[in-house]
Amino acid sequence: MASPVDDGDAPPRDAVASPPLLFERDAVLAPDLCDLLCALATTGTSQPVEVQPAGGADFVVEQDVRRAWEVDVTDEVHDALVDLVNGLRPELAAWCGQPLEPCDAVAVLHYPPGAFYRTHRDVNDDAVDPAIARRVVSVVLFANSAGESFAGGTLRLFPSGEDESLPPLDIVPRAGRLVAFPSALLHEVTPVDHGDRVAVVAWLQAAST
Repeated sequence: MASPVDDGDAPPRDAVASPPLLFERDAVLAPDLCDLLCALATTGTSQPVEVQPAGGADFVVEQDVRRAWEVDVTDEVHDALVDLVNGLRPELAAWCGQPLEPCDAVAVLHYPPGAFYRTHRDVNDDAVDPAIARRVVSVVLFANSAGESFAGGTLRLFPSGEDESLPPLDIVPRAGRLVAFPSALLHEVTPVDHGDRVAVVAWLQAAST
């Protein structure tokens, strides 16, 4: 059974994870920005999110692997989200133990009922885009909370990879929270049972030498 990471009901942090597995900050997204992102997700325009097949092929929509939609946002909103991530970049670099390039892009993702992302890693040595091979830190900012706006949609991390010698670690979405983890870590988003899960994702790359 996965160990939830949420609030006071969670087991002690050193019982389930220790750096550099997980970086967390609460209240990174302001409530009004959370509300705006949720409104855009459900009333604005969006496109199905693509994935890269094995072997380095071009990105394609494969909704049996990843069923989610990228939400269109204004440049102003996008830049504000980038600034939030970059504001934490020094702490993230210290946490992961290496210099990081500034974040230059984020994506706002909408997971409606039935949406999910199967087990995967965010770094890929065979990627068409070489920047993907340099990803070090994956960042997720939650715009709404599980149990209030939606059910399901848990971010599940697999500390042991495929060998399953350690239990998975569940991150319960909570509005405003930022979590970061190594991009090479195996993880998934479990299916959304009902409601609309909205989150922002970004990746920080290793600084060029």
